[in-house]
Amino acid sequence: KMVEELGPDQRRKLSRASRHLQGSCVPEADFMARWSKASEFASQVLTLWFKGKSFEDVLARAKELGHLDLPCGCVLEGDVASQELAAADDMSFERLLPMVKRLSGTRVSLYNVHPQNCFRQNQEHGLPIEQLRPHDGQGSLNTTWIYDGEHDTSNVQLLDEFHSIVHQTLHGCPAVSINPRFYLIWKFQHYVTSYHQDTHVPPHFTIYNQVSGVSLFHFLPLLVGLYVTYVGRQEPNQLHNILERLDKLGIGSLAPIGPGQVLLIFPFGSHGVWVPSPTLNESLPKFQVSLIRAAELFVTPALKSIKQRLRGRRWNKIVEPTDDEVDQLNRFVTAQRSIRRELNLSKRDWAWLVSCTWDAMADDDFNGEVDEESEGGDSI
Repeated sequence: KMVEELGPDQRRKLSRASRHLQGSCVPEADFMARWSKASEFASQVLTLWFKGKSFEDVLARAKELGHLDLPCGCVLEGDVASQELAAADDMSFERLLPMVKRLSGTRVSLYNVHPQNCFRQNQEHGLPIEQLRPHDGQGSLNTTWIYDGEHDTSNVQLLDEFHSIVHQTLHGCPAVSINPRFYLIWKFQHYVTSYHQDTHVPPHFTIYNQVSGVSLFHFLPLLVGLYVTYVGRQEPNQLHNILERLDKLGIGSLAPIGPGQVLLIFPFGSHGVWVPSPTLNESLPKFQVSLIRAAELFVTPALKSIKQRLRGRRWNKIVEPTDDEVDQLNRFVTAQRSIRRELNLSKRDWAWLVSCTWDAMADDDFNGEVDEESEGGDSI
């Protein structure tokens, strides 16, 4: 329905993204890569739909979709959470560094919050580990270990213990599948993760154990939270007004967690995460590192259904072409057949000439448009 509501310019951009997706060659065996590309395309639909929409528009659609009635996350209590899943420590950078070296090797993936807009991050894909220093507004979301089996180890005790406990806790539960990738998420004060839904892997529940420091989670209905991030990245001066209106409407919830606490994130909503500073919050204990260990849990039948959907040759055909696009394709095919007849070309000759034409037209700019690939990505 949202695709049908896009204006002509947004629909044209989506069509280009759809063609890019359909041109992707991903082996059927690489399910996660197919999921990633399909998920990125779906995110582009929302980004395009948000353009020109007001807060009232988004809230009305969220109500229509039932998002306001869905749970987003909660703090877990009880013996399993407090005595088995939870660990507590006061982690320093000096103690953290050997763990990061073990999990990441010689280079580490880092995000730094933009100084003028905390909803924007600058990513350092491969910072040499010897250059790593503790800085405010800095964090890593990709310090991970993929376990080959229940008894595999990373030689990082904090993560290996968590991996073992999660497996023991869910042993004999066929309805749940555990993602073999476990996370050691570390951040410094003032780091912000804008509102998002975790779509890097298929829908899942996430267990977060705050080991050190403090994190503040703000849960919002899915569409609302994604819209808040969209606005925050475009016009951050509007954020205060939107968040204040959500508070007055009683929409959303806060979950501050500290050492030894466990949070469960549901796949139905969105959440933003802040690492506060004790300097600005005197009630908080002093800490240097906010450290979380995390595991992702799939609902097995749902995961199987998604894998089935992404099999076959039509896995990347997500939206149907418009009448104009069908007409354009037919005209293009007719023109190419005419060229083949005129020049007496075999299909192989024609394909070779098309590839040469692509190279020859690399610098062409029709109608003021530059192809996304020539800009280094397919973002819109």
